[in-house]
Amino acid sequence: MILLGGTLLAVAGCASSVEQRADATFKYAGEKVRAVNVTVPADVQARNAEFNPELMRQAIQKALTAKGLWDAAAMNSLDVAITEMRIRHGVAAVMLGPLAGGDHINGNVDLRGATGVIHGYKVNSSYALGGFVGGVDSVRVNAMNDAFAERVIEGLTGTK
Repeated sequence: MILLGGTLLAVAGCASSVEQRADATFKYAGEKVRAVNVTVPADVQARNAEFNPELMRQAIQKALTAKGLWDAAAMNSLDVAITEMRIRHGVAAVMLGPLAGGDHINGNVDLRGATGVIHGYKVNSSYALGGFVGGVDSVRVNAMNDAFAERVIEGLTGTK
């Protein structure tokens, strides 16, 4: 019960958004995805050792599967390029909470088909809670990964 409460609190402290590109003309027509690639620049990864790109890839694949958008035979893939990230040190998150600033993950998502990029958009997720739950790095990162994955679906399909 405590774990469930902590998880719910973690999700409640998370925010996320999608920003379609200004020139976007893509209209979702049932496209499915066969692969997800997550890349992080070395300098961004070095400053945020708590972040594991494979866990984000798994969160996105899980969200795609849950929405019926994953198909190993599909022609499309999603390329997620993390552009900016900040993950507070656990001590700062516990002791200072939101006063230590928030955590965030920002990235660009491209839907690629056989002919190249079909659609692209920006996604971000953030987390600002502190205290015991906010101090557990994996809780914060997982909550941001899950929120990011949901916004990836929103950007792809155009629905919440």
